[in-house]
Amino acid sequence: MYLLNSWLPDLDGFELCRRMRDFDSLTPILFFSGAAYEADKKKGIEAGADAYVTKPDIYGLVGSIKQFMSQVAERPAAKEIRPWAQVLPVSSERMHIRTG
Repeated sequence: MYLLNSWLPDLDGFELCRRMRDFDSLTPILFFSGAAYEADKKKGIEAGADAYVTKPDIYGLVGSIKQFMSQVAERPAAKEIRPWAQVLPVSSERMHIRTG
């Protein structure tokens, strides 16, 4: 399962969702975002998300995760894994490693 936010630093979550869905049509995508307008929810679903839960609805988030994970557990394992680097180039400036 992929968990996204609509607000991201380099690429908005909706565009990221579209790219991920093109790359992987089976894995559930869930938005958990503070963008709570109906237009935001609609945009997330149209981008390919399976659900859109608004913050701070933790119960909705946990319920969606349980639902999707039970569905995923029933699917056969993927036969091929392509490198994410082809889909999501990472800027070295944005990589932060926590130490200590």
